[in-house]
Amino acid sequence: NFISQVELVTSVPGDNSSAVALSALANALAETNSVAIVRSVRRNVPRLGVLLPNIKADMDSLYFVKLPFYEDLRQYQFPSLLTKVKRKNFIPSEEQLESAEALINALDLSDAAMSDEGEPMEAFKPKHTFNPVLQYFYQCVQHKALHPEDPIPEIDPNIKKFSTPDPDLFKKAQPA
Repeated sequence: NFISQVELVTSVPGDNSSAVALSALANALAETNSVAIVRSVRRNVPRLGVLLPNIKADMDSLYFVKLPFYEDLRQYQFPSLLTKVKRKNFIPSEEQLESAEALINALDLSDAAMSDEGEPMEAFKPKHTFNPVLQYFYQCVQHKALHPEDPIPEIDPNIKKFSTPDPDLFKKAQPA
């Protein structure tokens, strides 16, 4: 699980020597199925990270991901709903527990989407899901670069779709 954004490390544009060196490192990591643990200093702030190879037909590069320190990891402990309750009226009834379980099961994303063949499939796979806040930011940057005098545009409907709850999923969960 990443604690920061992934950064792309490339060679210096136009510098063939750095491109060959970076390509050799990326290919060596890929061939040995390895990663490199590195120390990076940016703006006088050292960071510990991992370099992952990214081999493409037109350019080799590396992904840099900041590694967490122990202090970055949080283990939240929540007490059980059924124990250590100070007031009796805070203890959920059996009906409330069943209702909460039914709601959680109805909102399960593991089979909430449909494939092209009509088969149930997982919705919002992290590999195929983007951050709508970042996408809107990129949309605004692109718009301002192309039209500096225009106001910031409204959010694109395709981006808004990812930040709006799926009404079909909630209709399906309504009985719960």
